[in-house]
Amino acid sequence: MREYETIFILDPNLGENEVRQEVDKIQNVITGLDGEILGVEAPSKRKLAYEIKGKTEGIYTLIRFKSDPAGIGEIERAYKLNERVLRHIVVSCPERGGGTESRGEQEAVGQ
Repeated sequence: MREYETIFILDPNLGENEVRQEVDKIQNVITGLDGEILGVEAPSKRKLAYEIKGKTEGIYTLIRFKSDPAGIGEIERAYKLNERVLRHIVVSCPERGGGTESRGEQEAVGQ
């Protein structure tokens, strides 16, 4: 299993309970594919960099998880079928301890 992060933006007009339901749906897709949730950041409303589907704000949520790479397509499919999701992305996290530099050193080199 590999470690991933997904960030998705929900319609800003959703209520607190509806947002929680949408976050739960994505978590259920991940765990339903034998994935493991590592962490969930609390959803927060933010101004969008540009208008998406007529919206200037969105509710951002980040989920860190482990999954078999074969399951990522199903997660993407769940996003695409959900009309409340304005945008989403799933990215693979770099392997920890795989290199000679720590993450902090890598960030410092890139500055």
